[in-house]
Amino acid sequence: MVSLGTIFEYIIINCVTFLTANTVSQCQQKTFFRPYLFSIEQPGKDYMYISTVQGSVEFCVLECVRDPKCSSVLHNSRSQLCKLLRCLLTPAYIIPDTSENGLDYFVSEDECSDGWFRFEDHCYYNNLTDITWNEAENVCNHHGAYLVEINSSYENLWLDRELPNEERHRWIGATDILTEGQFLWSFSNTELNFENWRNGEPNNVNQKEHCAVIMKGGRWNDFKCYCSQAFICEKNLF
Repeated sequence: MVSLGTIFEYIIINCVTFLTANTVSQCQQKTFFRPYLFSIEQPGKDYMYISTVQGSVEFCVLECVRDPKCSSVLHNSRSQLCKLLRCLLTPAYIIPDTSENGLDYFVSEDECSDGWFRFEDHCYYNNLTDITWNEAENVCNHHGAYLVEINSSYENLWLDRELPNEERHRWIGATDILTEGQFLWSFSNTELNFENWRNGEPNNVNQKEHCAVIMKGGRWNDFKCYCSQAFICEKNLF
């Protein structure tokens, strides 16, 4: 059942049925908020979108609730087309205006804590303090997180273009400290299923480069782990 809030500032899905592994249905209430009055000048980039569906804004929100990677929805009341988004639209895409353009935007209540940014079903923290790779890993662990593990081109583009970086190199969780040339994600101890190395990298200069950074532009490079860099932490939203 769907309820519409006063002057359509929020949408409440009173009961969403999920099937668990044991095929037992669970009922959950979810709320989506309109963050503020706005008009959309640029509706985001392709890497932000999960899919496009057609229907009412209520149907749009319901589809988002059913997909744990969906964080917000962009609905066009004129065409009844709806885009499910992996992340929130930032002020770069939302321009305060009083004009009517048929677009409406709603954000899920399931969001990351202050200072953390959501992409799909994970939260990210961008720390611009320069510390070593091991120190960065410890800081992330202290916050119940881990050095970011990048698993898709969408995630890589979002980290580079949407997460403020001040054009800094930032530590990520990839390392070949255990076996030279075999980079693994340190937290999950899994092989990289997505890579975006700069041309000629990783090259292990002087046999001392065993930890990876993401550079401005989204390319990766291997660095000496004892160098000081900014870093990105990641943790599960749910």
